[in-house]
Amino acid sequence: MKKLFFFALAGVAAILAGCTKTETVEIPDSRAINFSGAYIGNAVETKAQDNANITTTTIDNFIVYGWYDADGTNTSTAFDGVTVNKGSDGNWTYTDIRYWIDGMVYNFAAYSPALPQGASAQADPTNSAISFTGFVSNKDNQNDLIFAQTKTPTLGNAVKFTFGHALSKVHFTFENGIGDVKLVIEDIAFYGVKSKGNYTYTGSTMSWGTTASDPIAEGNAFTSTDITLTSTESTKVTDDFLVIPQSVVADEITISFGITVYEPNDDTTPLIAKQTLSAKLPAYSGWLPATCYNYTINIETSDVDDPDNPTLKPIEFTDPEVQTWPVTPTDGGSDNIELTQQGN
Repeated sequence: MKKLFFFALAGVAAILAGCTKTETVEIPDSRAINFSGAYIGNAVETKAQDNANITTTTIDNFIVYGWYDADGTNTSTAFDGVTVNKGSDGNWTYTDIRYWIDGMVYNFAAYSPALPQGASAQADPTNSAISFTGFVSNKDNQNDLIFAQTKTPTLGNAVKFTFGHALSKVHFTFENGIGDVKLVIEDIAFYGVKSKGNYTYTGSTMSWGTTASDPIAEGNAFTSTDITLTSTESTKVTDDFLVIPQSVVADEITISFGITVYEPNDDTTPLIAKQTLSAKLPAYSGWLPATCYNYTINIETSDVDDPDNPTLKPIEFTDPEVQTWPVTPTDGGSDNIELTQQGN
C-alpha cells in the first residue's frame, strides 16, 4: 500500500422617554447589522445540501458571535451564538436585529453547521474567535465543521465571512492488480482513528493541537459502500471519511475489507471465495484541516492467496524435459527389407 497526498435586515423602533411625552423614532435600515453571502474555501463540488460537505452554494445557515468596544478590546457582546439563515430570496436574516454603533470597533466569528451532540462552542472575545470542546467525528457524526473570523469590518457594510474547513478527509483507492477478473470489495471498515478533539485559538490561528482522543474501535468503525471493480475497471474510490486532524502513529489505524475474485469472463462464478484482508496505515506527521488524503491499495494475487489454504493458483509451466534421441535404434521387428522395382 502506498500513500498519496492530494489531494440584513428589517429595522425596529427605539423608544425614547422624555419629561412630558413618549415618542417613537424610526432607525433607518442602513444602520442594521447585515450579513451577506458566505464564501467557503477549499470546497468540494456537491449536488445537494449536505452537512458532511458544505460549500458556498449549499450553505444555508451559520452561527455567529460578535463583539465591540471603542478600543477594540471586545468587552461588549453584539452576538452570542445567533443563527443566521439564508432565505429563499438569497438574503441572510436573524432575529432581534442589532445595529452598528458609531465609534465602536467590531469583530465577528462564525461556524456551521450546528454542533453534534456532546460538543459545545464558547465565545473567545480575547481572540475574536470561538472555542469548540468535545467535537466528535465518527461514523454517527459525519458533519462538516467550517469556521471564519471577520475582524474590524467597515461599519454599515454587510458582514461577509470566508469559511475554511476544520476537519480532514480520508478515502481509499482500490486498484485491481490481478488482471482480467472482477473484484467485489465489501465490509469496508476503517478504525483506530481518534474521534474526539478540541478546536481552539492557539498562537495566531485555530488549531486542534495534540488533544485528539477516543480511538474508534473495530466494532464502531467507519464503513463505506461496497465496491465492484469489473474486469475493465482499474480503480475505484471509497466514500470519504471526515476525521479529526491528527498525527498518524504507525500500526494504530486499520483498513479492512472482504474481497471476492471472480473467474475471467465469468462474473458470477467465484475464482476465490470471499477473504478478509487488512492493512495498517504507516506513520505520518499529521492530517491537516481542509485537506483530503488518499491511500491507494493495490490488490495482487499474493494478497488473496493463503499459503495454508491455497485457493487461487494460476496455471503455470516449468522448464520441460526432452528425451534424447537413442544412439542405437530400436529393433523395428525385421532385419531385411525386400526391394521391388516399381512397374514390374
